[in-house]
Amino acid sequence: MSEDRVIGTGLNVICAAERSEGVVRYLKKPSDVINLVRDGDIGNTVVLARAGTVTFVGPVLSRKPAGIITIEGAPQSHLGILAREFGVRAVMSIELADSAVERKGPDGVTSEAYVDYAAGELDGKRVVLDCSDADRGVILAAD
Repeated sequence: MSEDRVIGTGLNVICAAERSEGVVRYLKKPSDVINLVRDGDIGNTVVLARAGTVTFVGPVLSRKPAGIITIEGAPQSHLGILAREFGVRAVMSIELADSAVERKGPDGVTSEAYVDYAAGELDGKRVVLDCSDADRGVILAAD
């Protein structure tokens, strides 16, 4: 669709012809994960986490969120492996299309400013994950 507005791109974890849609919810700390599990609306949620650490996001995977986005991490991470196992679309190490903040700091590592910026830009937004390309996942605005 030519009218799709790309919010960002990243490493695709699972190739899927169908897109998935949901509202992004940033899980910054363990209590955020617990609250999401308690709220119960995981199927309409695209989880946003800083990195691909499964111990943090693990309790959500079996409940099949609409998708996962990570600011850092790789498809070969434990979270990437489990996302494939559970059939959950995931886009990792995202690069926002219109980022006002540099992704990497002078040390070559993702900057705290970028993590905060990405979380602020995505949290609460309705997005579509297009994981139809084997290597590149695309995050689109749903509205």
